[in-house]
Amino acid sequence: MLQNILSFLDLHQLNNADRLLIVGFSGGLDSSVLLHALHQLKQNKSLAAALQAVYVDHGLQECSGSWATHCQQVCADYKLPFQAIRIDVQAARGQSPEAAARKGRYAAFENLFELQSQQPVLLTAHHQDDQAETVLLQLLRGAGAAGLSAMPEVKPLGGGLQARPLLGFSREELEAYAAKKQLSHIEDPSNKEDNFDRNFLRNQVMPLLQQRWPSANKTITRSAGLLAEQQDLVNSELQPALAEYASGSVFTPIESTPPSKVFALLRLWLREQGATMPSQAVLAQLQSLLYSGGEVSWGEEGSKTVVRGFSGKLFYCDLAAEAKRKSLSLKNSLVWSLNKPLGLEELYLELSPQLLQQQEVALPAGTREVLVRFDQPNSTRLYIDGHKHSKSLKNIFQERAVPPWLRAYCPLLYVDDKLRGVITIAHY
Repeated sequence: MLQNILSFLDLHQLNNADRLLIVGFSGGLDSSVLLHALHQLKQNKSLAAALQAVYVDHGLQECSGSWATHCQQVCADYKLPFQAIRIDVQAARGQSPEAAARKGRYAAFENLFELQSQQPVLLTAHHQDDQAETVLLQLLRGAGAAGLSAMPEVKPLGGGLQARPLLGFSREELEAYAAKKQLSHIEDPSNKEDNFDRNFLRNQVMPLLQQRWPSANKTITRSAGLLAEQQDLVNSELQPALAEYASGSVFTPIESTPPSKVFALLRLWLREQGATMPSQAVLAQLQSLLYSGGEVSWGEEGSKTVVRGFSGKLFYCDLAAEAKRKSLSLKNSLVWSLNKPLGLEELYLELSPQLLQQQEVALPAGTREVLVRFDQPNSTRLYIDGHKHSKSLKNIFQERAVPPWLRAYCPLLYVDDKLRGVITIAHY
């Protein structure tokens, strides 16, 4: 096992002196085996990276405090740095406590990463059985190749990486290692509660499958690996084409593109935006947005993805920017002296002469002060200096293809009670 873990770290260039390996240490069997093996590698000087352990206390179990004490004692015996982080798990509406705990746990690790001077890598003890369960859960949810690829060995996490060195080992092998090394570990009583989907698979379904097919876990994870390879190949082939269809958070399909290719490009685009992968039914709804407009959302509260359709395009919505935008009082008007910038923090925007030039706003000559308003009637007309004709605000927004949900927040520039300029915003 030690040599396999060392080879894994070397293969992914994680075993060097500028790395900090942070073991997510719960005190359970899996993470106890991982920490012990890494400690052995450190002892025999095979491990060049720094090593420490972190216990995240979700407070979901009454005995979580004693688990933290156990983990601290193990690390003291190993003479390894240890840290316990307590998080307050608040499940949002429609979100399970376990999902909220998982989200809080990874957020805690990402915050920890920001404090490190070395390149941080979170090592988690997911193993072959976990991988097989994940594949089956994804299959039952109707996932495609990307979902059935299950957990990658290494992936980005915050300002660092997450790696899973034990994916090649079965739980039986970890149990044998723990018995041989006489490792004490914690048994979480919630693992026996079959009302959780993963526990039901682990406790009821997998034993039946293994009675009939003893190598079920290994073959399921092999299939996941093959699907991951195929998905990587598809993504590499599609990546150059994506630039023709998407620009940042805006996706614009090209007519006559086959639906299967549109779906594949949509998945790739959404992955690049950091979205939770949608089901096939949601993908079909997204495609319909291109023609009908509207909004589609999916995912649990707290990690929801929202995509809106307008004018034959899809917009990946920045929900944090939207929440901030909504804090702007649209009834207020602001006075902007042109001799200095005016910051509009709620819109991630700063009004300046340079911005006026970029957006081709021509104010009357000699203008020194502008009144900034929001959310004016569509019939409001824009007067351009030196032009006989004016344009309605509605026409301007249509010409510039400003999505309806942003129009009320576009700063409108008034001089002498006449609308003289419109600034468009792009945090969708």
